[in-house]
Amino acid sequence: MGFALAGFLYGPLLTYLTELFKPNRRQTDAGLSYQIGAVFGGRLAPSVANRLIEWTGHASSVGYYLAAGMEVTLACLLVLPETAPQRLKTSSAETVGFRSAGSGMI
Repeated sequence: MGFALAGFLYGPLLTYLTELFKPNRRQTDAGLSYQIGAVFGGRLAPSVANRLIEWTGHASSVGYYLAAGMEVTLACLLVLPETAPQRLKTSSAETVGFRSAGSGMI
């Protein structure tokens, strides 16, 4: 069940992450930022979860920690810019330039 629901996270995440960067550096920048985030998130989350259970004595504190992380993610998502209109304008201009220069067709 968890792996099935992970698709709802990673599908939009990877699409949005690649749209944040210019096309000539898109894969490098998206991959680098994703992996740096995975290192910090993968390193900190288990340690924080263990400490929370140790301090509170309840596993539910980990759920509150995850909910707080989801709230931070939602806040970041609301602040980040929409890139689709910019991407559509750029891609149509590049396509027209490529067609007119490459094949002589307009």
